[in-house]
Amino acid sequence: MTKSFIFRLFLTPLLTSTVLRRQVLGAGLLLISFQAASGECPKSSYVMAWSEMPPYMLIDSEGKITGLDIQFIQAVFKQLNCPLKLARLPWKRSLYEVQKGRVDFLGLASLVAERQQFAYYSTPYRLEQVRIAIRKGEAERWHITSLEQLAELNMRLNVQLGAWYGPAYAQAIQQEGFKQLVREDTENDKQVLRLINNRADGVFNDVLYFDHFVMKYQQAGKIELLPFVVHDNPVHFIFSKASISQESFNKINEVIKAVKKTPFYHQLYKQSVVSDVVVD
Repeated sequence: MTKSFIFRLFLTPLLTSTVLRRQVLGAGLLLISFQAASGECPKSSYVMAWSEMPPYMLIDSEGKITGLDIQFIQAVFKQLNCPLKLARLPWKRSLYEVQKGRVDFLGLASLVAERQQFAYYSTPYRLEQVRIAIRKGEAERWHITSLEQLAELNMRLNVQLGAWYGPAYAQAIQQEGFKQLVREDTENDKQVLRLINNRADGVFNDVLYFDHFVMKYQQAGKIELLPFVVHDNPVHFIFSKASISQESFNKINEVIKAVKKTPFYHQLYKQSVVSDVVVD
């Protein structure tokens, strides 16, 4: 199994208040406000959609929103002197709200052409590798060199609703035999618990998420990862073209690049850093 990395999740003093904004994002959506230092900002506040994805985005034992990506974007908006609000939404709903401009941006995004029609892509801010978790000791049962072989092996699969797992998965899901084996869900932890309880045979997710799950639930020795790599790519923040101007996005992106050059960034992400690249 991939070596576990234990991250120190630094809680931020930027957490200041909890508010409900029903009139914009619908009833019951929790917004957490992070008030930045005084200074000019193009908007009165920016709203970022987020969903549970440890160790990048999560609620800690004290009920506070934290995680590696949360801390990183807090640092960016502190440098911008702009207030940041967090709206917890399912991933697929988050994409829809960004497209409509009711949410300003989200993280955890792979480069997908159709999203570029409604969103600006930031410089990549870390790497991810998607693998398939299985029950410990079953690797020989699922020896594959392509995703299409999973249909032949009748593997029951769990994936996140609306997530992008790369071109190989996008091609495989078009095949009816493969598609019938896939169960989509919004809660990552439940997917792995189904795997352990023999209600699924494989779960797609980021390798560091699986490390976090094992530590959180004390499930060492229960799961392992197939050697086959589903998708290996950088991830980005995407910003709504409906709510943010090109000029404002450019300013935010420059600060993202600047924070990436700090010791804070390298300590935060350790094994998951990427250099700046040009994204059209």
